[in-house]
Amino acid sequence: HFYIYVLTTYNKPLVPSIFFLRSIQIMAESQPKEKRLSMISGHYDIGKKGFLNDEEKQVRAMDINGEGAVSAQYAVKLATENSALHAELKKLNTRQLIMYVIVLTCCIATMVSSIVGAEQAKDTKINKQGHYVSKFTGAPIETREALQDT
Repeated sequence: HFYIYVLTTYNKPLVPSIFFLRSIQIMAESQPKEKRLSMISGHYDIGKKGFLNDEEKQVRAMDINGEGAVSAQYAVKLATENSALHAELKKLNTRQLIMYVIVLTCCIATMVSSIVGAEQAKDTKINKQGHYVSKFTGAPIETREALQDT
């Protein structure tokens, strides 16, 4: 803008050059910035927004012949691929369910083995009379004896 300003103001009054610069700026801003969709792409513009979103672009890319429609052969190919993907998804869901069952079984087994191991490791118990006795001999254990072992 400065170059144009210098050229237009050299030995001339200042006011006309400002109007000239403003008119150039208005013309530059009034140029259309949006690209229009082609007639074929317009068929895929749902809602006539003037642009294609990602999904519409994907469907437009399926129009290999540029006729504004997907061919029957291509539609059958897509349906076949969709069926194969659906079958693969079912297999993966089944495998995922099996893995969940295995993990749950391992968790339960770990908890049970921990409880059984803790019970087996004890060498004392409380008998029916409420006395603290040895698990192996049934003899009462006194606190004095327990402290002597340490």
